[in-house]
Amino acid sequence: MRERRTNQSWYEIGKQQGSRAGRRGGEVQRHARDFVDEDDNAAWIDGVLEGVMSCGARIVSVIAVQDLMPGSKGGLIQVILVEPSGRYAGD
Repeated sequence: MRERRTNQSWYEIGKQQGSRAGRRGGEVQRHARDFVDEDDNAAWIDGVLEGVMSCGARIVSVIAVQDLMPGSKGGLIQVILVEPSGRYAGD
């Protein structure tokens, strides 16, 4: 059984992941089945956005891909692609 996290803890997890991706570039991923409900998912996304913005980075794409790996959870994986500050086309 999954450990129930609060919306605040999902926010903090997302903020840490977003900050890390904002400094280095890359992506943040989370399996949709990790969340008990949509409120948890929204809290995580809010945290990622806050973490990315705190570094001056930007989100360039948000996609969901189907998890097709044998033995995996199945379902969707949310992927947020992040570009660090200073790599924009106009910079």
